[in-house]
Amino acid sequence: GSPFLVKAYSASRVAVTDISPGVVGRPVSFTINASHAGAGNLEIIVAVNGRNVPNYVQSEGNARFKVNFKPTEAAAHTLSVRFNGHAVPGSPFTCAVTAPPT
Repeated sequence: GSPFLVKAYSASRVAVTDISPGVVGRPVSFTINASHAGAGNLEIIVAVNGRNVPNYVQSEGNARFKVNFKPTEAAAHTLSVRFNGHAVPGSPFTCAVTAPPT
């Protein structure tokens, strides 16, 4: 038979950490470490009350990423992280967002 290339990956090896509560109007960030997961594509969706919130992914090298978003409303935000179409352990995550102090 002819040789073929298999790309092994495991969504279960992706770690999402550093999710802290947020405040409306202030950037919130969390960390994704996919360095042990193999080759693949990350899909990150931040949503609140059924609406997607723009997020920005910054590569920190070695398959580690920092994700930032700026909440515009005080409500629990859902952080959905998928790797090659598979949910990573713990996904979706919840990030509590509160109103700024007056």
